Amino acid sequence: MHSKINVNLFYRARKFKIRARKLGFFGMIRGLMFRRSIKDNLLFEFPWRNKWRIHSWFVFFPFLAIWIRKDRVFEWKIVKPWRTYVTPNKSFDKLIEIPLSNSKIVNLIVGKKEKFK
Repeated sequence: MHSKINVNLFYRARKFKIRARKLGFFGMIRGLMFRRSIKDNLLFEFPWRNKWRIHSWFVFFPFLAIWIRKDRVFEWKIVKPWRTYVTPNKSFDKLIEIPLSNSKIVNLIVGKKEKFK
């Protein structure tokens, strides 16, 4: 079952909310794969901290991955389609995948000048 929730985050000494669709087990397996586009931000919540790799096989558009620990953004990356793996530097308990079409949040995290580097 998918439910939309507000996720409170801290980044660069600022507090903000992201509205995201919280995924169940099978939704977490699928993520953005096999979709041509998506408007929702996807939230992956884990019951324990981990350092799992993510991939973008069968994802046809770039997206912003935000790794979160204790409601603090500690790392983000623009993930391009068909990447074998992307790994954060630290363990995390939440991951949010945001389509680049959600420019308000992408600009807040990445900044306008760095967006597609």
